[in-house]
Amino acid sequence: MRHFYHMNTNTEFTLEESTFHRCIEGLQKDDQAFLVSALEFSCANHKNQNRKSGEPYIIHPIGVAVRVLERYHDIALTAAALLHDTVEDCEGVTIEDIYSQFGDEVGFLVDSVTKQRTDFFKIPGVIIEDRIERLIWAGMKDIRVLLLKLADREHNLNTINYLKNHKQIRMAFETQAVYQPLKRILGYTEGYQVQEAARAFAAYAESQGLHSAGDIKMNLMAESFENFDNDLFGLVYNDTKSIIWKITDFQTYKKICDTDKLSGIIQFLSVCGNKKWFEASFCFLGGVVIDGDIQLGISSFRG
Repeated sequence: MRHFYHMNTNTEFTLEESTFHRCIEGLQKDDQAFLVSALEFSCANHKNQNRKSGEPYIIHPIGVAVRVLERYHDIALTAAALLHDTVEDCEGVTIEDIYSQFGDEVGFLVDSVTKQRTDFFKIPGVIIEDRIERLIWAGMKDIRVLLLKLADREHNLNTINYLKNHKQIRMAFETQAVYQPLKRILGYTEGYQVQEAARAFAAYAESQGLHSAGDIKMNLMAESFENFDNDLFGLVYNDTKSIIWKITDFQTYKKICDTDKLSGIIQFLSVCGNKKWFEASFCFLGGVVIDGDIQLGISSFRG
């Protein structure tokens, strides 16, 4: 049974809320009511919160919800998008509240993308300390966990410039290492529906012989980064500003030089080579995700 939370208010809708209401107009009445209750719960609990950009925080969950609703037409996923930051960012909201008021499907999705958690509310005995491995493990149970996270990260990248430089670089690094490969595998930009994405993920894991969340994480990182393991990932994530990167493919170097959005974001420190080999070292000055096939390695660490 679905339980509704109602916020008694005569406050006018924001533009984002109005956009969301237009998006759900064609849905069944009970689905509309369920999503409106999730919207009201999110609005009530994110009230007076702002993003780094200065905008009301509620813009973010609504933006993520609109993305997943238009892509996947999945009610539980859309509700989870509206609620995905409430446990993490709103005082007094617990994962028990989400399960109680919005049911097990939505509860599991929100539980899975909540950063501070290492266990799962309704799966006793499972504790995963690594945040990304926990996310992938949950995505192996329900692919909508990963679809929600991809939409969340996509929306957050729109305001990456409002973060401090080292936080920009950290977010971009994590996106390059994990979420860019997942977007490709799950057909995120190709319009795969939920079941298609689930089949694609299962086929990817089977074809690569990957049986655990840790194996999948390592394989994802290997697509963009040379010789990475969990320890190195953690080191880079926690100290991105100290990393000097390298590329050993001239075509990748040329692509970076010719890409306007990378101008002023990547600073080359040395470029050398001959007919047999090539190496360029560089540092990131801000956060950017490099599209396409690339292989980055670590050249050195700045003291």
